[in-house]
Amino acid sequence: MKLPDIRPSVIKQRFIKILIPDEIFNNYEYSVYVDCKRPVKVNFDCLLSCLEKESDLLTRPHKKRSCIYDEGLFCIKKRKGSKDVILKQLDSYKSQGYPKGNGLHASGLLLRRHTEEIKKFNTLWWLQVMEYSHRDQISLPYVAWKTDTKISLMKRRCNK
Repeated sequence: MKLPDIRPSVIKQRFIKILIPDEIFNNYEYSVYVDCKRPVKVNFDCLLSCLEKESDLLTRPHKKRSCIYDEGLFCIKKRKGSKDVILKQLDSYKSQGYPKGNGLHASGLLLRRHTEEIKKFNTLWWLQVMEYSHRDQISLPYVAWKTDTKISLMKRRCNK
């Protein structure tokens, strides 16, 4: 069975998620990206309280997996992307020494402090999405590792 070609619309969504905040919120210190199917209230003060001092990015840990390699295999199994592309991506990361079990993020909620480092991070993240799989959860931890970017993790619910 051939996978449906969903890449163009997904790429547009990823572009909005990854690069647009740098463009439209460049006069703001912070921005929040929320990817959800139904409206949700977000407690901005709660999110800020979870952002660690040495971090410019906050997200949630993935609920089910903690490794990009496991996520890649899950995406292949569930036909959420091209098997060949995902395997090429994972092989590339492995050949560079990216470790197993190094964390996985549920990137549907992102708080960013708009710094030059985060702009560079976002650019590299976008390049990974364009070169490999549109599954940005696979590339997010790799880019953090590659750029030595600390990602803060939400420790409590902030959508009350």
